[in-house]
Amino acid sequence: MKPRTTMLALALATSSALAQTPIPLPVFAYANGALAADTYQMGAVSVPAAHQWDLNRVDVDMFTNAGSIGIVRSIFLDNYGPGFTYGATTLGYNHGTGLTVGDYMRVQNAPGGTGPTIARKTAVRGDANQWGVWAEQINMGPGAKAAIWISGDNPQLEGRGADTVPNVIVINNDLNVQNSVMQWNASMASTGVFLRVFRGSQLVFEVTADGALRAKRLEIIP
Repeated sequence: MKPRTTMLALALATSSALAQTPIPLPVFAYANGALAADTYQMGAVSVPAAHQWDLNRVDVDMFTNAGSIGIVRSIFLDNYGPGFTYGATTLGYNHGTGLTVGDYMRVQNAPGGTGPTIARKTAVRGDANQWGVWAEQINMGPGAKAAIWISGDNPQLEGRGADTVPNVIVINNDLNVQNSVMQWNASMASTGVFLRVFRGSQLVFEVTADGALRAKRLEIIP
């Protein structure tokens, strides 16, 4: 094993499995940094104005029948060692004033399509004794403005002004949630505040850790 490879293996083995792990970068030359790759593409391209360039594009018409499943891309990973295994990694740098999106997904019902339409579905299972089992982890760093930002589907551009949905977050009745922490951080812990709701920069509602409720006005709904 080469010295650089040995150092990398030791670093991975001694790191916590739940630590913030950087996405692998091309630190080594390709022959020394990877054991094998089915496909490897590297280069640079200048995209002219008002044009689209696709590095890898798949167009498939699927005619599914009852009980059939069509999958465009499938990844299956079995991790047998202490090292990290990534199903997919994306690292994007924004060098200009345009938009850079690490992952964009849009699905919609075609004319006549009435089946369920889901943009993203995530399922996770783990050992009941393992505390580090969750569906998604979001790490916020300097410059980040929101972990989750929910907005309409371009209503201003399409002349609707605003979009309306019946629910934003739904917890189904086949899932029993034992604990729910809505907000608790170091700056609020000293004040004893558990939850705060703002309208813009104005505080309109808060709940303290001992259960006290504070609001501008309370109304009883009959």
